[in-house]
Amino acid sequence: MNSTEKVSLPLIVRIQVVLAVVATAVTIALAAYIPTLVQRKSQLDNQIEQSRTQKKQLEDQIGVLEKQKAESERLANAVSPAYLRPYSRRFAAPCGQTGGR
Repeated sequence: MNSTEKVSLPLIVRIQVVLAVVATAVTIALAAYIPTLVQRKSQLDNQIEQSRTQKKQLEDQIGVLEKQKAESERLANAVSPAYLRPYSRRFAAPCGQTGGR
């Protein structure tokens, strides 16, 4: 065999070489992308923690507002009968009159 002659590899060997090269390239690309994924995960974890904190704060605010609402309703119910009583007498028809024709 002459040094200028080309040796042709069988098709199966060529396919295996191409697959090995592709697998190596994919592995290198994934290894290079891992730090980006780790950083993104850290950012998302921080956002989740902030959202949980905000949720807790909002739940606390809702609790305070519900207590204020209940207290306001209680006060309104306590004041309402005392407030309406004088007006009901003031606008009541005089004795013997019904107000109708």
